[in-house]
Amino acid sequence: MNNALFLVHDQVSHAYDTFFDGMKLLFGNNSVFEYPCVEKYHSNYSNSGHSYGWWCYNDIKHVTSISLNDWAKEINDGKIKYIIASNRGYALENLKLLIPMLTDNAIRNTCTVFLEEEEDPGFNFHYWFIEHLKPIYEKIDIHYKVDYIRNKVGSYDNIHPFYLSAPSEKILKEIGKVKPFCERSIDVCYVAGNSHKNRERYFDILKNINVGNNVIEFGAHKYSLKEYFNIINDSKIFISVRGNGWSNTRNVEGPFCGAALFTEQLEISIPNDYINKKNAVFFNEETLLPLLNEYLSNTTKLSKLAKASHTYCMENHTSLARANQLVDLANKIKGW
Repeated sequence: MNNALFLVHDQVSHAYDTFFDGMKLLFGNNSVFEYPCVEKYHSNYSNSGHSYGWWCYNDIKHVTSISLNDWAKEINDGKIKYIIASNRGYALENLKLLIPMLTDNAIRNTCTVFLEEEEDPGFNFHYWFIEHLKPIYEKIDIHYKVDYIRNKVGSYDNIHPFYLSAPSEKILKEIGKVKPFCERSIDVCYVAGNSHKNRERYFDILKNINVGNNVIEFGAHKYSLKEYFNIINDSKIFISVRGNGWSNTRNVEGPFCGAALFTEQLEISIPNDYINKKNAVFFNEETLLPLLNEYLSNTTKLSKLAKASHTYCMENHTSLARANQLVDLANKIKGW
């Protein structure tokens, strides 16, 4: 029985939405549940200030509203296979309350997943969470962490690097379908908020681009979410600059919408990363403009790259792919 219980947070959580959407696609709506069933936990998404973030949606469907004690009984009766909680808000506290209610047999037959998504390299949040979760931490099977480099998370065997994904259902709701490459009218798209000076530096470089029909925007959010995704869906090249976070949603939004991915060259380890010149183009400040000119002058080469970017994203970086990766990891760890 592949049923999953998600412990609802009271804050925006990209990781939570990634796995929640993926599990619904993988197991079906009737097999994915949330506790508690309180609509207000999701009602403020559209007011969160993230105009370009796909996490703005508030259309999550709650399936049940039984008590935490009742959920413990369901789990102890073998009716739930996956327990998933993010580090945000009430989810952390509810996980600490739920685990001690479970029998040893239930713990063995259930995969408990903790999603930690703090990205700032200047803080070691994971140590705080591990300390905060004592004495239940040893009963957590998978601790997914959004982090820069794997060796920064310490020697805990249950910690695994995690990369965010493209929210397939939500993007398709905005664009309808992915536009064929031959019908695209925008050559280069770079739309970035002012969250990091790194993104501003590339904006200054791209202002000097002298070929093609381009959309180059930086700073205050100019477009609605629908406009943003439809611009990408009309673009041949989508430029992604990481900014402050390790897991950059732009690396999956652009290719999902069918644009060729040009992404900043970084010395970090990303699970299922794109391959330079095969399904993406990696650049730095010196090489970006020459690479843009090279690919824009060769339509066949650029079209092949766009197709490869999209195919690789669909296979490795959708919410459904993340759910499948979680299940594969759980099967390995639990011996299922």
